[in-house]
Amino acid sequence: MKMAEGVLREIRALTGNSFCQVGTAELSSPALADACSRGGIDFSSLRFAVAIAAPFPAEVINQLRQGPSRTYLYHYRVVNAQLDRLMLEISSCLEEAGGQAFPIPSSQRTGNRFQSIFPHRTAARAAGLGWIGRSSNLIVPGRGPRIRLGTVLTNLPLPPGQVRENGCGDCQACREACPPGAIKGPAFEPGDPQEKRFDPQACNDYKNRVRDHFGKRVCGICLAVCPQGREELTITGRDNQHPPVPPEQKAQEDRRPD
Repeated sequence: MKMAEGVLREIRALTGNSFCQVGTAELSSPALADACSRGGIDFSSLRFAVAIAAPFPAEVINQLRQGPSRTYLYHYRVVNAQLDRLMLEISSCLEEAGGQAFPIPSSQRTGNRFQSIFPHRTAARAAGLGWIGRSSNLIVPGRGPRIRLGTVLTNLPLPPGQVRENGCGDCQACREACPPGAIKGPAFEPGDPQEKRFDPQACNDYKNRVRDHFGKRVCGICLAVCPQGREELTITGRDNQHPPVPPEQKAQEDRRPD
């Protein structure tokens, strides 16, 4: 335990200047089994995780309420690069302490477009950084979903964090704002499949339509409308405006039952 505490101090020193939040978790067997089934990588011996939440400029995300933003796409790449660098440094720290380490890329898919090789939000929730909202985004107190996540898996025993209670309450802001209706409304429950609360195909199809008229796949309205953290971040108040809805989608939504 003393060694683990020393490693944690080093990790927090690495992340301190970046304003990132960091936590540690012991992963459940089902979570590891799910990860192993995604990309064909055997994570079964790496039962512990370091989870990182990097802040994303709130006003940049707020632009997404007006429509797709190239500035958002630029900073998306910048924050991901920052996370990847931090995860490499944390991996070196864990290996120097005698452990194994596997840094999960900040944004890498398997052959399935809808799956990453490991779900960062699983480790972040277990580490107590936040809770999983109706949108399937991690919601961090004081920032909401205005973050990007990173994970380093390790076999080095680390003290687990305290899982937070779901703080969404009755809020349905993300569901009501989602242009394709991909967010279904049920709250996150451990063990439930993601498809119970979120339709990844509908989200993907909508981003493809955005690319047709904007040139890039981007949405992020669920990030911008989330009330969690908005007051703390003093986000400028603006009307909730959505990007233009293609005519064929508008006709489909008009036929959708209430």
